[in-house]
Amino acid sequence: MKNWSLNSIFLLLLLVCLISINAVAYHVPLRIDATTDKLYTISEGSKKILTELEDPVRVKFYFSFHNEQLPPSLKTYAQRVVELLGEYQTISLGKMTLEVFDPKPDTEEEEWAIRYGMEAPKLPNGDSIFFGATFLQVDQEITIPFFDPRRQEFLEYDITLAIHRVTEVELPKIAIWSDLPIKGNPQLMMQRQGGEPWALSEEIEKLFDVEFLQSSSGSIPNDIDLLMLLHPKNLTDNQLYQIDQYVLKGGNLFLALDPNARAEAATGGQSPQSFASDLPRLLESWGVRYDSNQVVGDLQLATSVNSRNGVLRFPPWISLGVNQLDRQHPITSQLEQLLFAEAGNLSPLDNATTTFEALIKTSPNSGSIDALQLRFGSPEQIARNIQVDGQQKTLLAQIHGTFQSAFSEGPPEGVSDESFIKRSE
Repeated sequence: MKNWSLNSIFLLLLLVCLISINAVAYHVPLRIDATTDKLYTISEGSKKILTELEDPVRVKFYFSFHNEQLPPSLKTYAQRVVELLGEYQTISLGKMTLEVFDPKPDTEEEEWAIRYGMEAPKLPNGDSIFFGATFLQVDQEITIPFFDPRRQEFLEYDITLAIHRVTEVELPKIAIWSDLPIKGNPQLMMQRQGGEPWALSEEIEKLFDVEFLQSSSGSIPNDIDLLMLLHPKNLTDNQLYQIDQYVLKGGNLFLALDPNARAEAATGGQSPQSFASDLPRLLESWGVRYDSNQVVGDLQLATSVNSRNGVLRFPPWISLGVNQLDRQHPITSQLEQLLFAEAGNLSPLDNATTTFEALIKTSPNSGSIDALQLRFGSPEQIARNIQVDGQQKTLLAQIHGTFQSAFSEGPPEGVSDESFIKRSE
């Protein structure tokens, strides 16, 4: 198994976030140039992947330039794709080469386009349109079958993803532990009542070797590079112990807690009180304070939303920019704008043996509100009831250092573990 660093894994997770804006609580938009030519710029994350290529990548771009019946907008978009790929080639310092082909009917270029798996939708006159690219490295190949103009805001994401996939023989392995319907609800899909898989699930499987776990799962796999624990609730002592020992033995953990999980409410949760997640026993041993009953609101960074009485600035939906992000940390240095919807607050405990690094903070003009009010109050009432205390709140943190076991007396009853450790090295 390849030894992946936590920062490199998070770089890939951020690529997933670019496209998962409807499935997660925050929004990471692609950067688009505002120049008169409206050309795409390339993010630092993509540049990093290009400059670290070990073996050359060959990109073969196919477009039906010869067809005079193509809509002008499609021709313009094709030119932008070529220009962006040209920028990739320049940044790679020769590690990526670009070849452009016009696959005319009954030619060798058309045969190769079909062989690579390019889609060829037809015009009303019956002509086929080719508009795709194949990425090759050694004996690996990845194809973008068609550059759909409806996805042009994700163009950089799609290209960088293709380069990453063709260069990685071994994908990092992660386990996602959650009882939320991340993989979708087949019964609802059969009844055509929704229930589709989250965009997060579909995109993350393109970048990682993923294993999905639930509370009923037996154990945490011992060969993973990262455990994603999303909205954990009512875990047994045995499950808590597994997570505890996984972390103390050097495992990487991504933990997402939610004081008001609307994704769970949408599945028909029993009561508003059940929509909060928490991990109090482990958080305390890790030196972290978190109140699952409180939602953070920020008057300065409130997001404008539509209400019955018109547009309203809604403090629990916090729009953050570069001033709220740690620009020195590799996890957040490449982000520019995010939206946190009804998030909780994290802070370090005084007696912690760990180091608490705040990566994303609110403005000082923030406070909190009881999570239940978001279930029963109107948007106007909620906005008025935010208790501002003048303190910045931490929405994302990285915890590292020396971890103490939450099971100081040893494994829980019924668990036999000769490898139990009480304190991380």
